[in-house]
Amino acid sequence: MVISLFQNCIVLLWFSIGIYQVYTGNKNFLLIGMLISLIIPRFVLNANIKIPPHYFVFLLLAIWTFFNFIIKKQKTSLEIGFFILPITYFFLLCLVFTGSLNGILSVEQREFFGASLFGLFIFVVELLLFSLFISEFRHQYYCLVKSIDIIFFTLVLANLGTAIFQLFFGQINIFQNLYSSQTNNVLGIMSRMGGFHRATGLFPSPVNLGVFTLLSFAYFIYRKQFYISLLSCSLGILAASKTAIIGIPCLSILVLVFISIKKVTTFTTKKSSIRFAIFLSFTCPILLVLIYFLGQSKGVYINYYLKYLIKPFDALHSRYTGDITFLKITYESIKQHWLIGSGFTFLPRENLGDSMYIFWLKTTGILGMCILFTGILTLLHHFLNGETGILIFILAFLFSGLALTNTDFFSNSIMSALLVTSSSNKHKNLLTNIHVVTTSDQN
Repeated sequence: MVISLFQNCIVLLWFSIGIYQVYTGNKNFLLIGMLISLIIPRFVLNANIKIPPHYFVFLLLAIWTFFNFIIKKQKTSLEIGFFILPITYFFLLCLVFTGSLNGILSVEQREFFGASLFGLFIFVVELLLFSLFISEFRHQYYCLVKSIDIIFFTLVLANLGTAIFQLFFGQINIFQNLYSSQTNNVLGIMSRMGGFHRATGLFPSPVNLGVFTLLSFAYFIYRKQFYISLLSCSLGILAASKTAIIGIPCLSILVLVFISIKKVTTFTTKKSSIRFAIFLSFTCPILLVLIYFLGQSKGVYINYYLKYLIKPFDALHSRYTGDITFLKITYESIKQHWLIGSGFTFLPRENLGDSMYIFWLKTTGILGMCILFTGILTLLHHFLNGETGILIFILAFLFSGLALTNTDFFSNSIMSALLVTSSSNKHKNLLTNIHVVTTSDQN
């Protein structure tokens, strides 16, 4: 009861600060506050109902839009490219609705989950409002990049400190009360197993922490803040996340390939290439020492997850192999409704799993997958324009889709923000010189 009251106070304080930023028109702090919501605990209504913080972000965005465009009658010029992502999700939402009707009208005994459809609708509208909000930064590139730097650096440090605390001091009940929910009770399972054997950070599960680790690593590499990305590597090891353990080496190899063929403008300078090579040679020994000490700790399963470095495709077994009961049923459902999917209607024991690709294939069918990849290809065509360094982050986003559905506000909003930062030649030149968080340029 005390913890629930405490976390509700945190949410209300954070939301009140956000309202104040809307009133004062401080877009930078409002942006930071909205994206920091990633680690804000859920608002507890009762033992069974916990409201995710992104619903409060939705309210902030709605209030900001109403205040600026209805009350102040502010005028703005819109660029269609900034809305490619929400438009893609809008078409997918329409297909999910159609697929749900298809599932309800089918002869099978399916259960319809209207709450899931409503949650997806809120997510799409939220991302649309955020795209409108972030487009206001298109002529304030320095402010936008600085804000995203602060967000990622703060989140990485907060999660790193929390992860170390979890593995060495435990106190799993505190984190279970803060971050567990009916749909994600990994911390509850860990509690019954005796405590933390993998760090979860300020997330409900190690999978979420692993995906965040991969995205933050890609961002710091994109920004050439190589030594700070070492913190992300450490975080992935503490989480013992297959997504991070396999994804980070894969992205590093891709960066080396890009450097060798000189197709990434972020790394075309000799200085940048040398710095990245030094970073890799400096990082590997440190990470090996960290892995050694974690391997000696009782109850930490890092050695088990490191085997996937040798056999990376085995990591896909738990999410894609039809030997698992709920995936057998899901695959059968996909076969029966392969064109437009079956939406949020489910057969008994059917499950969406933890994959963006299975999620959209099941809910929207082949047509939805075509829409998804058409949207991604449109983004690449519209925004790359020689600043192909952003491809690193997009690849990380697609790679993380192997572990999560990626229908979350944080990763998509960061994607939207990065698309704005790469939208002009002027900013691409600026990105090469700005190092807000890194300390290497202070020498």
